[in-house]
This record gives sequence, structure tokens and C-alpha cells, in this order.
Amino acid sequence: MVSRTRRRAPKQAAEVRRETLVDAAIRVFSGTAYRSAGTAEIAREAGVAEPTIYRHFESKRELYLAALKRCGDLVIEEFRRIDAATPLADQALEAMGKWYGEAMETDPAYLRLRQRSLAETDDPQVQQLVRTTYQDVLEVIARVISRGQEQGTLNARLSPMAGAWLFLAIGHTMDLARLIGLGDNDETDGCHGMVDVVSMALMTAQP
Repeated sequence: MVSRTRRRAPKQAAEVRRETLVDAAIRVFSGTAYRSAGTAEIAREAGVAEPTIYRHFESKRELYLAALKRCGDLVIEEFRRIDAATPLADQALEAMGKWYGEAMETDPAYLRLRQRSLAETDDPQVQQLVRTTYQDVLEVIARVISRGQEQGTLNARLSPMAGAWLFLAIGHTMDLARLIGLGDNDETDGCHGMVDVVSMALMTAQP
């Protein structure tokens, strides 16, 4: 006879269990709107009982914010790592773009949740978190562009922050193409053309 006893998840340290819950929340919230997602579903995804969530998070909203912050931190931390590890700024920008594209293909849940969060920005906490994330990403990119201008490899006439917004814009364009399925057909030629235009604006060194 097959036992119907529910298999309990192995006991974990509080920090590890919290990370497990955030991972599960990212997967659930990325697949449905915040208001439709339930903590019972998140608990099932994490392999724990629902009350476990409330031992680590005061509410579904707090768990949602933690999941959203993780999605932003993933990009910010990796961009900062690439910035610190890559002496030449133009190569750093190229590495950031390549890493981002590969990361979103590998685990698109992060991408979907970030996009869904834009529909939740009527909530002041969500709006603040999303704004802070974008500000931090822009700051890293602008710093790299400024460094490239000093090295003479990037356009000296372009405001570093304007260049950062251009870089971010092409990322959003490629995100859109990926989300609506344009990445699998020839219509992406337009996206690649936009990449070329932005690259010309950033990479052409001007006296």
C-alpha cells in the first residue's frame, strides 16, 4: 500500500528556508497576477506547509516585495561584478548585455516577474522598490560609460546617464521580443538593428 502521508521538507536553517520561499514566490508570482496568487500555492511550490510562510514573512505582500527585490538584485549585483572585473568599459558593457540575455533565457521567471511588477506600481511600496532598482542599474551603467569616456573608447559627447537609458531601452526591447515570442523568427532583425544603432551611439569615440 502506498503511504498517503505527506512527505515533510527537510528541516533547514531559517535563512535557507526563507530563500527557498522567495524562490518559490518568484516562480508563482511570475506566472500570475499578485492578487490571484495565493500563499497556499507558494507553500506547495516550496514544499512546506502554508503556516511556514508566516514564520518568515508577515504577509503575502512582504513575500512579494522580497521576491521582486531578489529579481532586481540579481541584475544589479552581476552588473557591479562585471564592472569591477572588466578593466575596459566597452567590454564591460558588452559582457553585461551578454550576461543579461543568457540569464533571462536560463530563468525567465525573473524577467516575467519584473515585467508584471510594472502593473503593481500603484502600490507605493512596489513603486519605490521598482524605482530604486532602476536607479541602481542606471547608476552602474552610467559609471561604466563615464569610465569608457575617460578611456577614449566611448562617445565623449553623450551624457553617461543618457547612454545608460539607451542601454536600458535596448534591454527592454529585447525583453519584449522574448516575452511575446519574437525571438524565434525573423522579426527580431528589427531588434538587432536597434542594438546596432545604440552601439554606434555608445561606442563611437568622439574628440
